[in-house]
Amino acid sequence: MQPKIIFIVDGFDNTGEFQTVEDKYRSICGNWINKIYNENKQIWMNVVGRQIKFQAYQTITNFDKNKRYFYFCPIRNNENDIQKYFTILDRDMQKRFSENNVGIIFAEDLESVPMFNWDFFIKQLEWIYTVRDYSGFKNIKIYFTNNTKFVPEQENFIKFYFNNSIKFLFSPMFIEILRGTRLKQLPDFETVFDGYLKTEKRKQFLCLNLEPRFSRITMLHGLRAMNLLDQGYVSNLKPLHYAPNLIQNNSNYANVLKADMNTMFPEVKADEVTYNGSNNVNISFTMPTDLMNQSCYELLNETTSRYELGNVVDTANISEKTIKNLYYGRPFLMNSGPFSLKLLEDMGFKTFDWLFDQSYNNMLDNIDRQENIIKNIIRYKNNLNELQNKINDHKESLLHNHNHLMNFDLEDYWVKTLCED
Repeated sequence: MQPKIIFIVDGFDNTGEFQTVEDKYRSICGNWINKIYNENKQIWMNVVGRQIKFQAYQTITNFDKNKRYFYFCPIRNNENDIQKYFTILDRDMQKRFSENNVGIIFAEDLESVPMFNWDFFIKQLEWIYTVRDYSGFKNIKIYFTNNTKFVPEQENFIKFYFNNSIKFLFSPMFIEILRGTRLKQLPDFETVFDGYLKTEKRKQFLCLNLEPRFSRITMLHGLRAMNLLDQGYVSNLKPLHYAPNLIQNNSNYANVLKADMNTMFPEVKADEVTYNGSNNVNISFTMPTDLMNQSCYELLNETTSRYELGNVVDTANISEKTIKNLYYGRPFLMNSGPFSLKLLEDMGFKTFDWLFDQSYNNMLDNIDRQENIIKNIIRYKNNLNELQNKINDHKESLLHNHNHLMNFDLEDYWVKTLCED
């Protein structure tokens, strides 16, 4: 099969691993994140090969008009300044890329868009935009890949404000992480899924929390304020107090929530996992199967925007927290950015409108979303039999999510995404 897309790289080392401008930067500056960069590179090498090909810049004599070309560079955006890459690329590249409509992909597939205040984020993009023009790349389109997707209003603003020359693409590469080495850390799917369907349920939900992000802490306060903690297995391994006045919403629910936030939510352990300050990754890929089997669904606290900042960069987010539940065929309520469920549906997964009122995920305000998540929990309070019967009736839908995850063709996804742009 002839490749449809060429990812241009700086060359290959003696093991066959591609080299990029990031490797050049590494040689002159020690301030970089080796592990994440290498992991990101390895994922791409595992995924592509049929329709996308890596090719060294020096070997390209002519650009084939029937193929799309992108200069490809995995990065760690949170640690490095994007602007430096434009100054490192040589002038010959600048000229040829501009003449042949070559885009530049900065791939940060295992991380989110930096969770800044929106105004600060736009100023950062303005600086990148200015440096790009000054460095000779004025006609070149810049792509950022990461595991988040902007809400439509912000996505459209970026498109028009930067003349469609800067674009953020959602990356589902966390799927490959789970299907690779991390899968070996998880219990067997068939055994767990069979136990999940057959085990008598004791609680509605499982809600595990490590990092004390604002949206997670407010969700926990909401459960406590509405007397719903007894409906689930709940953990809070790193307590942190947020001031109630950080919430700008003044609905009746928000006022009840703020009153509860006057008292810090304590440390709570729901399972055998303990936090020692150094095992975040291991905890992220740990699943307490006994509690999973005894609960009907996951109350999933994703890695969301920092709503305490106000006027945030607001995104739908899919991380290992969501991927694990898709893998195990578990339904979930998703405390995440708006339209996260739609993002999953667009990827071909089946969500849970047969179990929940999912309109909560279309609400733009974080507290409004959480209030309507709470309403779903109240709906099934002390009614575990109805929940379990519905889950058993929709076994095939849950199996679909597992199978779709394991067979998801990431290379096809990227060909479609990049060729349609």
